[in-house]
Amino acid sequence: MGKNKKFLIHLISNKISLFVSILFYPLYLFLGLLRKTRLINGKYYVLSAASGKLINDNSKYLLLNYRNNPKFIYLVKEKSLLKFKKEYNLNIEYFYTLKAFYYLIFAKKFFLSHGTYDLSPIFMNRVSVIQLWHGVPLKKVVNDIQRNNSIFKKILFYFYPQLNYSYCDQLLVGGDKCMLSHAFQKPLDHCQKIGFPRYLAFDKNFSDVNSDILYNQELKNLEKFKKEGMKLIVYAPTYRQYDDSKEIITTLKSLQSLENCIIIYKGHVIGSQLHLDESSKNKIYIYKEPDPYPLMNICDVLITDYSSLFIDYSVTGKPFILYMHDYEKYKKTVGLYYDLKNDFKELSCFNPEELLKLVNSFLNSNVNIKPFIQVKNDFILKDNRLLFNIKEFEQKLL
Repeated sequence: MGKNKKFLIHLISNKISLFVSILFYPLYLFLGLLRKTRLINGKYYVLSAASGKLINDNSKYLLLNYRNNPKFIYLVKEKSLLKFKKEYNLNIEYFYTLKAFYYLIFAKKFFLSHGTYDLSPIFMNRVSVIQLWHGVPLKKVVNDIQRNNSIFKKILFYFYPQLNYSYCDQLLVGGDKCMLSHAFQKPLDHCQKIGFPRYLAFDKNFSDVNSDILYNQELKNLEKFKKEGMKLIVYAPTYRQYDDSKEIITTLKSLQSLENCIIIYKGHVIGSQLHLDESSKNKIYIYKEPDPYPLMNICDVLITDYSSLFIDYSVTGKPFILYMHDYEKYKKTVGLYYDLKNDFKELSCFNPEELLKLVNSFLNSNVNIKPFIQVKNDFILKDNRLLFNIKEFEQKLL
């Protein structure tokens, strides 16, 4: 399925959710009244991500951290995801069931990684919504994207604020340069600097405890190459609103010339599938798992572009490269918060020749670690609380 078709399905799904939410506005008001009069008291922490279509991002890592706590429930809108409940004994329920509605009605907090349609605005009246978000934005997102909301929508959002996809009461943010508070237009007292749950993926104890889920078959396959002395180079470009598949294939083929390396392509979850010729399949591995973080633990060099993966990856202390072959086009089409071309000059390249030169330099241990440390300090937290601060999370948000 092409990326445009996937994105279109995503938009249509949210439009349908909007219509259904408006239709059930009386229920929204009724639930708010019951909560206001304390006839309903919340006791469950309900999580979801990616419009309920994936078990991924920060919501996934919260679920794993509290996998033995029956009050943490992850709701999904794809029946196929229930296999994780059976296989790993996780607290996952199908959204369109009476049991799930019970959890939604008696929710104490909602934790989302994308927006209110991860679950449903219908159940959110007088329940705190915590936005975990799924990255430290480099491209402009949410309210920083120019939108011409009609008067009707403005009135609608006034009386039914959770219909706005970006609605939240509390927001997790990163370091001083993180633009999330600006994008969501949240004052600092509604922003929590406690790290992101996804950073737990880089904690060895956490990874060991959850190895049954995180250490998937694809990682086992890739670790065989590492045992043979091969280096793992991950190429993970972000989503584009235009077709970039030819350039991706060209980049992957150029990386094939690297000696003693396996090139791993990790596409965006709504990106189109790549079709490689037979000659490329021996050295290029297409990683299909939606969660990139377990892969980050075993790779040697990360190549990305406008994705915030490199910010998260800076926790590992390993080298990364920003390969921005379409910088001006992307900047004009999508919009960026930063002047990536100059702000990350030592880590940036713009054509295959420059990319190969930089990768080889890193593989030969010719690495200046200062730019990587600077990224970590600027975008995560200056006091070196690099992992998710569970104690603060529980004190402030539970």
